[in-house]
Amino acid sequence: MRRMGPRPAAVAVASAALAAIGAGCGARVPRPALEPPARGVAVVFAVGAPPARCRVEVERLPAGAFAVGLATIAREEARAGEVRGVDVELEGDRPVLALALALAPAAAPAEDASPERFCAWARDAAARLEREAAAAGEGSAPPPWPTEVDAGRVHFRSVQRVARGGEPAGFAEYAIGARGDGTRVLLSRGAVLVRQRGGWQASDTLHLEDADARGVLVRGRYARIGGGRVQYRLDVRRTGERSYAYAGEAREVPIDGGFETADGLATMLVRIDRFRGRGPDEPVRLEAYEPQADPTRPTAVIHRRDLARPRGIATQIGARVFATGVVDRDGIVEWMESASDPPTRSETIRRSGAP
Repeated sequence: MRRMGPRPAAVAVASAALAAIGAGCGARVPRPALEPPARGVAVVFAVGAPPARCRVEVERLPAGAFAVGLATIAREEARAGEVRGVDVELEGDRPVLALALALAPAAAPAEDASPERFCAWARDAAARLEREAAAAGEGSAPPPWPTEVDAGRVHFRSVQRVARGGEPAGFAEYAIGARGDGTRVLLSRGAVLVRQRGGWQASDTLHLEDADARGVLVRGRYARIGGGRVQYRLDVRRTGERSYAYAGEAREVPIDGGFETADGLATMLVRIDRFRGRGPDEPVRLEAYEPQADPTRPTAVIHRRDLARPRGIATQIGARVFATGVVDRDGIVEWMESASDPPTRSETIRRSGAP
């Protein structure tokens, strides 16, 4: 592996932060195409009681970082009060991240404290940040937040609500498609907001993986921003039968290199295939690419049936991440809960198409 020295984070990422597995198998038979996932994410701010609702689209910005950053500045400028809660709404089969905000303190000027004023300000701020991100992405450097999320001919969509400690925290969205050459495609993205030390911190993730007929990774593009900083932004390509190369940045440090695997990197498509119907009798041991665990090498993953509940599944990722849940007969996760403290639970609230 070759490493270079640290470099500053992209300007547009800082702006975007406002200075602050269920999917399925390839289309073996023709299937109806679904509407592809929207390029961006809709964010709704509900201000006051009864709330005035402001809906903005963010395409080039990480939605969670944008929402938390805007809410933080609004509080500092007395345009709105603190964040009271987070929820996930649906527009058809599309997830919408919603934040409930208190009104600004009574001491603020009346014109600044009105929900209508806040909504106009929020839309103007979103438009300005989108323009800045677009301008930053016009050069030779990769865009600060991925916007090329083409999953091909999509035939499955799923939206999950993510809760932490029993409270809504954000969403995860999955789409399965296929390209014209038969490549299987898995798109996964999400935004999660967590209350920490009296404030809120966001993490945004977007992965786009191309796989072969077995569900083994051919190319993957991975991005995650957490706490307003780049956790990783990477491109991974298969260079041989069992070898891969990666390039990009992790923790805001450029990295590039390669590694070998025993039998290729398994995507979540492999797990879905194996847990159809009754599910496997023996544990499924795989190597996968988990950049949050280690962006420079494969991570061991074990899936097994959880006999404590019907159609139960237990997953171990590396040495630290343990989760249990339930899958349906298509192998799609109905719900999954991690053993973190407090536990984080993802539950399917909308699905369409066939995996």
